[in-house]
Amino acid sequence: MKRKLSIGSRRFRRSAITVFIFVLLLLQSSHAKIVFNSRRSDGRTRQLYVMDDTGRNVQRLTHSEFFDRNPRWFPDGEQLLFVRDLTKGDGGVYNAEFYILSVRAREAEKVPHTHPTDSHPVVSPNGKQIAFKSRRGGEWDVYVMNLDGTNQHRLTDNIGKGWVHRMAWSPSGNQVAYEYETRSGENIWIMKADGTAKERFSPRKPHNFFLGGPSWSPSGTYIMYRETERKGNGDWSIVAERLIVQNVFTGHREEHDFGNDALIATQCWMGDDRTVLLSMKTDLDAPGANYEIYRYNLDSRSLTNLTKHPEGDYHPHWHPAPRRVFPLDKLAIQWGHLKQVD
Repeated sequence: MKRKLSIGSRRFRRSAITVFIFVLLLLQSSHAKIVFNSRRSDGRTRQLYVMDDTGRNVQRLTHSEFFDRNPRWFPDGEQLLFVRDLTKGDGGVYNAEFYILSVRAREAEKVPHTHPTDSHPVVSPNGKQIAFKSRRGGEWDVYVMNLDGTNQHRLTDNIGKGWVHRMAWSPSGNQVAYEYETRSGENIWIMKADGTAKERFSPRKPHNFFLGGPSWSPSGTYIMYRETERKGNGDWSIVAERLIVQNVFTGHREEHDFGNDALIATQCWMGDDRTVLLSMKTDLDAPGANYEIYRYNLDSRSLTNLTKHPEGDYHPHWHPAPRRVFPLDKLAIQWGHLKQVD
């Protein structure tokens, strides 16, 4: 004899179906996130924005009267480290501070004991330290400190030798790669996280080659950096803009040539060792040309424009989608159980 469902049982079943569909939609709509900075709010200051890694759902994160730039995700994806430039732009005067932003609360807290020349901070893989460049000691060097500003110490000593620019932690946190410039040219160097065992990583290049900051791949196998070749001898027009993916263990260089009509500002990896994000300007001589965020596949060499905005978008940094609280296989088991109860 067929069992007749009660009204309460029907309601329970409808509720279970509603919850199940909602959870599935939630899982399907979750995307990895890209944070970046742009002028797209008012055209005067730079603010932080976040979007899906498809380029959709752009949301503004900061609302300051200053220039907020260089955002970097913490490993948990709940916080962002960024630079607030109190000079309201570029003018040769350094007056910057580091802030940590809670993405959910939209509240930023200043990192104490910073120096006006501190810039380009990056969070360690364990989320406990910040590496950055600073001129607090008279020369541009790599420093490291805790999140609360304590235990500050210098990792490089470039007095009278050269200066450093951007840097990157290895996935293990045991090494730091950095861009090192001298009068003879620019190179990528690697050192241990305590500042020892420094060695040049990139092949030595003449002074007309300009290298961008390094980015360590998720597996730790590669370091990616920009290589701009210019004519030199008073004519600094671009000969070729290249993205270099160099094997950490073998030294093999994989070159991606974008010709002489493009310029890469910054780059980062997207979860695996074959997909990257670029902040890049193409068609340099075209009216209104500016920096946009592109997704680039190293295997197919395909380039996809994720942003199209007249004010330009810079410093993209990728973070994976939120972890699923209920894996799909668990949901299937729970749904089967609900049907039996009905």
